[in-house]
Amino acid sequence: MKNIAYFVLLVVLSYSCETDSKNESSNLTGNSSPGLIGTFQLVEVLSDPGDGSGTFRSVNSEKTITFKSDGTVTSNGEMCDNSIILSDGSKGTFIHNDDVSELSSEWCAKAPFELEENGRLTIYNGCIEPCASRYKKL
Repeated sequence: MKNIAYFVLLVVLSYSCETDSKNESSNLTGNSSPGLIGTFQLVEVLSDPGDGSGTFRSVNSEKTITFKSDGTVTSNGEMCDNSIILSDGSKGTFIHNDDVSELSSEWCAKAPFELEENGRLTIYNGCIEPCASRYKKL
């Protein structure tokens, strides 16, 4: 009888671990939004002077950000600021699911983002005043 109880416990634990692993993988890789995987180029930035008058303005920049299916993200600039200047680059991870859309790197702990149906990606940077970067998918 003891052996049967151990066997049932083992089966239940194996199944629950497998289910959790699949859910975690889905959350990290952005499977709920396949349009996120790929490369985006910076096209607009928002910098508010602190009085609410800031608006997105167009920029010319070669700065890109790439979301990969393994849950990693890379950029040829700092991904969590409004700078249009290229640098040695940065890398990090992202989570994108029904509850959370955020990336993190060595420069930012959590930067929320949103992906619109038209493929426009907006990353909200950690500023005191409103600031954000918009990208278009390449």
